[in-house]
Amino acid sequence: RVNLAPEINGRIMTIAVEEGDFVTQGQLIAELEPTQQEENVFAASANVQSQIAAYNQSQSELKQREGERDSTSSQVAGLKADVSRAQANLKSTLADLQRASADLELAKINYERSKFLVESGVLPTQDLDDKTRDLNTAQATVTARKEAVEASRSQVQTTKESLNSALSNLKVAEERIQGARANVDRAKANIDESRGNKGSIEQTLIFNRIIAPVSGIVGDFNEKKIGDYLNVGQPFTTITNNDRLLLNVSVPVENLPRLKIGLPVEILGDDGTPVVTGSISFISPLTQKTNQSVTVKISFNNDGSFKDQKYVRARIIWDTKPGVLIPTNIVSSLGGQKFVFVAKPGESDSPLIAKQIPITVA
Repeated sequence: RVNLAPEINGRIMTIAVEEGDFVTQGQLIAELEPTQQEENVFAASANVQSQIAAYNQSQSELKQREGERDSTSSQVAGLKADVSRAQANLKSTLADLQRASADLELAKINYERSKFLVESGVLPTQDLDDKTRDLNTAQATVTARKEAVEASRSQVQTTKESLNSALSNLKVAEERIQGARANVDRAKANIDESRGNKGSIEQTLIFNRIIAPVSGIVGDFNEKKIGDYLNVGQPFTTITNNDRLLLNVSVPVENLPRLKIGLPVEILGDDGTPVVTGSISFISPLTQKTNQSVTVKISFNNDGSFKDQKYVRARIIWDTKPGVLIPTNIVSSLGGQKFVFVAKPGESDSPLIAKQIPITVA
């Protein structure tokens, strides 16, 4: 006997069988209107679309971050080239300053020599004027070269600072890319999860169909009809299969040593005669405390004589052996020997006569 109850809440839409019908396993019994479940499916579908949109947004963000990274990377490459050029320019201006300083030292020496020679009257004053001009020119050149060196150093420093800033931006761009990739992975996982939830919720739609889990006879519908509302687990009807039954029998504990699986059992009808035969298929490991008995189960094929939950009488066959069964009240004893009277034919046409015959009682 199986109790049928819905696995979802819903209003009865159809009842496909009648009370008392015989149904086979898998046959439709009734259908419910799965309003709430359909709404849940719609909500789950909307959630899937929302997660897909979030995934596409995260993909766009990732591409944007990768573009920023590529741009910054190009900027870093350009600034590295600028630094190299600035350092080469500084090196060149330092060399120019060194040459200008050497020229200045030479101009000073020439000036002092010319001054001495002019004052000595060896050279004309014009020569001192030329050496003075050369000295002033050399000093101006050194000053200009120093300014150029400082400008080159400043350029190197500026380009290095720009390069460091670009490298920092590149690092930030890489971190943003990692974050964007994590968002993409998370969004993809959310899509998979939402799709899984949707599939799980869609499965509940099949629960609006109440299906026969076994073959048997449909019971009453508990006054339920089309249009009535059923809650989860609320009994709707039963399916009973009486083809093979189990009979529970309480056996006194003094018979426990004689109990064993497979002992034959006769199921008696209302008149006390055997109707069907079964066998013991289960012996409880526990004793019933109230009546000191052990519950055994007898399984038997029902020929239609019995219904589920019916009280019957049963007779356990403890043992069988060949012999003649006679009432105990016809047995007499004489000197420890058991006798019975047996009707035997008399002489010629005489009626039957009783003769005493010794017997052995088993």
